[in-house]
Amino acid sequence: MRRRTTTLIATLALMALLPVTAVFAGGGLGQAPPDRVIGPSLNVSVVMDATPPPPGSDPTIRQFAVSVQRGVQSRSVMFPSARTYQYGCQQPVFPTLKASTEQRFIGLLANWAPYDSVAALIRSAGDPSQATIVEILDIVCTTVEIPGEQTQEYLSFTGRIQFVRP
Repeated sequence: MRRRTTTLIATLALMALLPVTAVFAGGGLGQAPPDRVIGPSLNVSVVMDATPPPPGSDPTIRQFAVSVQRGVQSRSVMFPSARTYQYGCQQPVFPTLKASTEQRFIGLLANWAPYDSVAALIRSAGDPSQATIVEILDIVCTTVEIPGEQTQEYLSFTGRIQFVRP
C-alpha cells in the first residue's frame, strides 16, 4: 500500500512539473504561447457551446461566437468549430477549468476556427494564419437548465491575440 501511494505521489508531482503538452503528448492541440510574436495585441472574447454529447456518443462539432477588439473597433463572428469536442467545459484529465481551457485554445486560432472566420475577425491587424491566442484570462462555465431538455453548458473566456513571427 505504501509503495503504491509513493508511486502515485511521484507521478502526480512529475505531471505538475512538466508542461501539459509533455504530459498529454498528442492528446490535444494545446501548446505553450510562442516566444516570438509581432504586431498588435488584440483582445478576444470566446463563447463555445460546451454541452457534452450524450454518454457513449462520438465527439461533436461545437458552435462558437468570437469577438475581437482592437482599440474602439470590434468584430464578431459565429461559426461551427473546425474540430470535434468530446467533453463539456472541463476535460476530466485536467485539474482546473483554466488548465483545460488553455490546453484547448492557447495557440493558433486556425487549430479550432475556420480560416474565413479568423480572416474576417483579424482584417488588417495581421496575417490570419499567424493569429494566435497567447493568454487566456477570465474563464467561466455557465450552465443553463431547460426543463424537459438536456442541460446546456457554455464555456466563455477572454484573452489576448498576437501574431507568430515566421
